[in-house]
Amino acid sequence: MYVRLMRRTLSVTSLFMVMLFAGDRVWAEFRVRPYVQNPAVDAMTVRWFTSTADPGELIVGAGVTERRFISRPEQTATLAYNPWKIEPGEPQMGLPYRHSIRVTGLEAGQTYEYVVQQGEDTFRNRFTTTPGIEQPIRFVVYSDSETEPESSTTQPVEWPAPMGSNRPVEITRYVVNQTVGYSENLKVMAAAHPHFIMIAGDLVESGGEQRDWDEFWKHVAGEYGNLASSTPILPVLGNHENYAGPGGGYSAEGADFATAKYLTYFDVPSNAAMKPEHHGRYYRIDYGPITLIIVDSSDGLPHKTASDTNHSLEGSHAPDFNPGSEQYHWLEQQLADAQRRSRFTFVQFHHTQYGSGPHSIPFGQTGFSGQSGIAMRVLQPLLFRYGVDVVFSGHDELLERSATTGIEIGLDGQPRPHTLQCYDVGIGGDGLRGPVTGFDNPVRKFLAHDDAPELWDGKRLVSGGKHYGHLDVSVTPDAAGEWTTTITPVHVFPLMDAEGRVTGWQRRPYADIVTLKASTFTELHGVWIDGDPQRTLKSVHLLGAATLLGNGQVIAAGGLNRTTQAINADTVAELYDPATQTWTVTGSLKIPRWSLDAITLRNGRALFAGGSKGFTADGALDTAEVFDPETGQFTFTANTLSVARHSFGISTLKDGKVLITGGSNVGNNLGGTGVTAVDIYDPEKNAFQAAAPLHAGRALHAQITLRDGRVLVIGGAQSNAEIYDPIRNVWTVSAGTLPSTLKDMKAFELFDGRVFMPGGQNTVDGLTTDATWFFDSSTTQFSPGPSLAGFNAAPSGVQIGCSDYSAFDLFPPEHSLHGRYILIAGGEHDPLTGPDVELNSAMMFDAVRNKLINVGPMPYVHDDHTESMLSLNRDGNPEILLFGGNSSRGTSRFELRMNTITAQ
Repeated sequence: MYVRLMRRTLSVTSLFMVMLFAGDRVWAEFRVRPYVQNPAVDAMTVRWFTSTADPGELIVGAGVTERRFISRPEQTATLAYNPWKIEPGEPQMGLPYRHSIRVTGLEAGQTYEYVVQQGEDTFRNRFTTTPGIEQPIRFVVYSDSETEPESSTTQPVEWPAPMGSNRPVEITRYVVNQTVGYSENLKVMAAAHPHFIMIAGDLVESGGEQRDWDEFWKHVAGEYGNLASSTPILPVLGNHENYAGPGGGYSAEGADFATAKYLTYFDVPSNAAMKPEHHGRYYRIDYGPITLIIVDSSDGLPHKTASDTNHSLEGSHAPDFNPGSEQYHWLEQQLADAQRRSRFTFVQFHHTQYGSGPHSIPFGQTGFSGQSGIAMRVLQPLLFRYGVDVVFSGHDELLERSATTGIEIGLDGQPRPHTLQCYDVGIGGDGLRGPVTGFDNPVRKFLAHDDAPELWDGKRLVSGGKHYGHLDVSVTPDAAGEWTTTITPVHVFPLMDAEGRVTGWQRRPYADIVTLKASTFTELHGVWIDGDPQRTLKSVHLLGAATLLGNGQVIAAGGLNRTTQAINADTVAELYDPATQTWTVTGSLKIPRWSLDAITLRNGRALFAGGSKGFTADGALDTAEVFDPETGQFTFTANTLSVARHSFGISTLKDGKVLITGGSNVGNNLGGTGVTAVDIYDPEKNAFQAAAPLHAGRALHAQITLRDGRVLVIGGAQSNAEIYDPIRNVWTVSAGTLPSTLKDMKAFELFDGRVFMPGGQNTVDGLTTDATWFFDSSTTQFSPGPSLAGFNAAPSGVQIGCSDYSAFDLFPPEHSLHGRYILIAGGEHDPLTGPDVELNSAMMFDAVRNKLINVGPMPYVHDDHTESMLSLNRDGNPEILLFGGNSSRGTSRFELRMNTITAQ
């Protein structure tokens, strides 16, 4: 428990002023000190504001990992003072400049020191990136801080006494003003070291008054405290953020002026609105084992009906939330995906659905405020359908918990009872209201006003009462691995002397502690079927190439054809239709190719590059062809590769261009020299251009484009790795090495930033390995992973290592499960003596649990085969296609199924 006791008997206001003016240094350069925003597993935004246009420098990390950034100041016209009426109390200042830097390429769950140098000022703090999905987290939630400069100078808020209180009758107002109450509340939050802070709206008193925003940032990134400098804030718009202040009020123009300030300060994921004017108003964040969905409840349609949360606001940029609206459709998509991904789903919006305060009086009844949160109950069917655990709100300025019961439809399609917890946590730093009379909240479970009885000893409060506070939320697994969420309502209790003077503060929990169990968990299993029961595959495409087109079909072309006694390079191209599970011949390659590679371009076409025309020394090819799915034909690129090659690395760069590295320049893939040549293909020009060469020749190596835009190549008869920076056109050799020179492997960037590489073949003795490895792209060091032993098996059941296998990240980059599940299937074992052993085994690497799961066998043995991903099917499950190869004309089709199991 956090306890801070002030031993002197100064008034709390005097103590606060001493802290503010005597204990704090002068920060001349900053209007708002640096703070962090928009957390991700690999990124964080650092943002600050200044009065001048001078750039600042951000330094993240230290030593060899130190990274430096220079800011580009942007003057923020949105942070002007109220244009309708001069804001009182302090002089008008000029427009500030925003400095915002998105730091990427970070590791999941890691703490980074950072320094901001702005003129003569140096600011230091730290932040922590989003942890992995199996890591416990802690966060806090509050609402209704409603900051304004007057909070420091006016008397404390009215403090209605509950029934049965023995409070002295002369005490009708709270014991400190709002500025002190909010400040002490934030200190208790900071002492808990949360991963992030959720604020359910009404951050400021008037969203259009700049001085109110200045006051807010003094609390969280300024003179009063710096909690936001290390802990991201995840806010939502409240009605006060839509209020422009005197003159502008709730007019459409005034509301847009006010909310523009909110949007200027906060950086949130761009995963939401299609309309530009809605960007930043609602969003989603996946954080460790949970999903957070933030909904804008500012205004509902039709205007001035029971579906409207603000009867004074009409025509602004606020999006509707009712069924049929863009936000409603978006919300349903996010809830459905979160139900699959996360152990708990939390939703935040400002207007509480159930309450006992003035904004919970129903539409049409006496006392109706015109800003009722009851309209938000329209979302209840979605919240139940997809198993939302908790809704966080504010607005009534109470601490109140309600619970309603409905029906969740699990991923297995079965209905089950579900309880939704709904909180009003509007005790951040403004009013401390009591309930209104004349109506009741029938689903109320706890109300601090009634359920925390005050106990006084004369003028000294001993316990109980409603105070400034927040929710403390912990999401953790128990000893058996079952995940729970514990929600503890916390109040910041004023310690008082016999005369009623505040001498200190103490964190105290209310008795209403709620523990939720993850009602479901996801069981994974792989299903293999014969993907071509009609045997329509025309060529086995031995060492051919395939890629998934935008229309959901797979284009496969080239390879060696073993349908006759001769083994010849092929020009046959075929399209696979997942709906009919059949192959259809399409236009042929211009020239025969095998050991080529293919990749789909952003323009919808597919590039088939390089390869070999035969087994002769001069068989390698320098030509490339592009397949157009609209015409079904191949055409040559405008020029050729810089060298003839096959067995090269290929990946798409962030700008849509394609990087091709290394490869072999002889006619077969059994030997030859790996080349250092690198080419970049530009789809707009349909042409190649040479890029900086590798430091060492490589062939049959792994290549991936990392999330930060750099490209990693590993192996290819080399024991080290190289990383390409496309901006600087420079290759860097890794500091670490593998214990042997490997080839014929794959590599994948995992959700937490690690790179995973399974199996491969030792180029010294030709033996395949059952080892796996991780690569750290920041330190460029390798470390061992779990062994494949016990999973890779030939049809005879022999446990062996493998190469020539297929491997896929089962979920596309935009999916929340990308980087979590890696499929490894087929291939061969090359022993020191004896024939190669071809495989029909398959396994899946669970990157979160760091373990391998058996998902075999396949219907057919596949080695030196061709493969492709398919689109996610209608159930949202990933599918993979393997076909042909050395031993079979069969097609094996894999589906990863995710079944929801109800906890007992």
